[in-house]
Amino acid sequence: MICIGVCKYNFSYRLGAEGASYQKKEITLTHLIEVSFELFVEHGLEIVSLGMIAKKAGLTKSSIYYHFATKEELISATFDHIFREHQFSTYFQIHLATKDNFGDFLFQGGLNMLPKQDSNHRASLRVLNEFMTLAERDEQYKARIMNIQRDFINGFRRLVSLGVEWGIVPAVPRHAY
Repeated sequence: MICIGVCKYNFSYRLGAEGASYQKKEITLTHLIEVSFELFVEHGLEIVSLGMIAKKAGLTKSSIYYHFATKEELISATFDHIFREHQFSTYFQIHLATKDNFGDFLFQGGLNMLPKQDSNHRASLRVLNEFMTLAERDEQYKARIMNIQRDFINGFRRLVSLGVEWGIVPAVPRHAY
């Protein structure tokens, strides 16, 4: 199984009946998203059906509807799961930048952004490509991807502005970019 987040749960504490039911629902939900991700990697968003997901997940198709009303909702949840931590602040915690560590801060943040060269990364790239293709024809995904890009652009703009403010980065007239 390809892990795109939390693959294994270790619940060693006792919960009441309601808590245990919620816990089981969350585990099933995460399992459905992970199985969907694997199938999206292998077959693409278009080809994968809820029946394929149910079979691979070891569930009935009707049990998927308990969590997701449509395949589109499952695709959307998978998108959210994959990109939930893909934010500028994940790689660059600006409040930790100082005039003295600015160069190292940029370097380390850049290193953090570099993907690990493993099968999870290659799988994520395949699914990212699927979402980029989907964004070409679906305004909802186009907007969501643009929001992610905008977050990074604004983050880098804030970071460079700090460098300018500290006199480390030369100021460039606004019309130059």
